[in-house]
Amino acid sequence: MSKPLRLRAQPATRSLALAALVLAGCSRHGTAETSGREGEPVVIPLRVPSRDADLVRRDRAKGLAPVEAPALDELAMNRAALGRRMFFDVQLGGGAGLSCTGCHPTNHAGAGAPVLYGAEGRLDVPTLVNLRHYARFGSEGATASLRGFLAAHVSALSSGRDPVARDVAIDAAYGGALRGLFPTPEGEGASSIVGLAGKALGAYLETVVTPSRFDAFLRGDAQALSPQELEGFDAFFVRGCVSCHDGPALGGRVVATLGLALAWPGDAPLGEHAEWKARRARRVSSLRAVAESAPYFHEGAIGDLPTAVQLMATHQLGVTVPDRERDALVAFLRAASGPAPANFRGP
Repeated sequence: MSKPLRLRAQPATRSLALAALVLAGCSRHGTAETSGREGEPVVIPLRVPSRDADLVRRDRAKGLAPVEAPALDELAMNRAALGRRMFFDVQLGGGAGLSCTGCHPTNHAGAGAPVLYGAEGRLDVPTLVNLRHYARFGSEGATASLRGFLAAHVSALSSGRDPVARDVAIDAAYGGALRGLFPTPEGEGASSIVGLAGKALGAYLETVVTPSRFDAFLRGDAQALSPQELEGFDAFFVRGCVSCHDGPALGGRVVATLGLALAWPGDAPLGEHAEWKARRARRVSSLRAVAESAPYFHEGAIGDLPTAVQLMATHQLGVTVPDRERDALVAFLRAASGPAPANFRGP
């Protein structure tokens, strides 16, 4: 069990807005206890709601939603089936001999070991489940379209190779099917073969969802979560985790700065270029497959979930949490991580 980090109180000028938000959230459930002296640890205890806990939890659940696969007509099913074939096909690698699964293993929720990626240095390979519930895509959340992001990603796969050869290979294998299933709207120019590939891959990945026991809880089954998991659910709201990790995917919708409440020190375990990376805005990761997708953070620097939870509480929310609360949060996150569906295995 990792040793909880101790947060040192900062001057009042640091993160005033965030501190006010955190303390206001806690004050709804009780008076926050903090150190009044510079350099002393700041401890904000978790407060259990004063009214019936089940009623509070039902109210909170209304603000979230279960992950759900889309309803598919015949055309949508054919598009998703084509995208699935392409996902497992090495031709998309532009001659590198790798399919999408080369970096996104399906037995790990699509997450993979950190890889070297341009000027960023080492970046973690993110999960590919529940993408239909995201609103932002890419490590910095710069893209709002899943299919557009995937087209750009397919294009980037040919870096250092001949993109014409890649396009010819994709067109030869899939061009007819792609143009038949994704006809160009009247008045628009013909889409590139890479753009059509992105549409097909998006149609497939939008069907890859991971329902869990937490979804049964959201649908009204009060017995779906254990007492420890319910305690973690409470902490997820009272601490303010849900302010960034919101929506059905518990993330993937907003962009935030790493180290919002307390800056990461220069020797923090953030991988390469720690201080530079900590100042950058990042898309908030989904927590829906967190039990299956270690290592954590955008650089894949942390290998265990309890340590990652403790670090996030300290640096994003400005609080320390006791071991019991940390373990409850971990239990809740594991309960929200469901198994990958059958269509996320190779054909």
